[in-house]
Amino acid sequence: GLHGHVAVVTGGSRGLGKGIALELASAGCIVYITGRSSATKRTEVLLSGSVDETAAQASRKGGAGIAAYVDHTLDGEVRKFVDLLTEHHADGLDFLVNNAFFMPKPDGLFFATPLWQQPCRLF
Repeated sequence: GLHGHVAVVTGGSRGLGKGIALELASAGCIVYITGRSSATKRTEVLLSGSVDETAAQASRKGGAGIAAYVDHTLDGEVRKFVDLLTEHHADGLDFLVNNAFFMPKPDGLFFATPLWQQPCRLF
């Protein structure tokens, strides 16, 4: 089994990342769930979920869910998170699921322009 293995799931507050985090927890992993949303700070009004909720659900599944508030577009926040992992898990990380994703809100340009003509800022 995976009991005690350490995993990080970036973008684990909802969707595919959340599903992977919960499955790793079900297998007994210590799962760090990173994201920008918390129980008191929603980053997307149209989407539900937070790292707090996913971490709590992961802990109920048999693993250890740990919420980590990290904006992966900010190098300083990522460095602090890596330092935290190094401090608490000197033997290293067993699994990294890099699922963090950010897409700007679609606008008129997005809906009125064919995909191959979209500006790179959307991807």
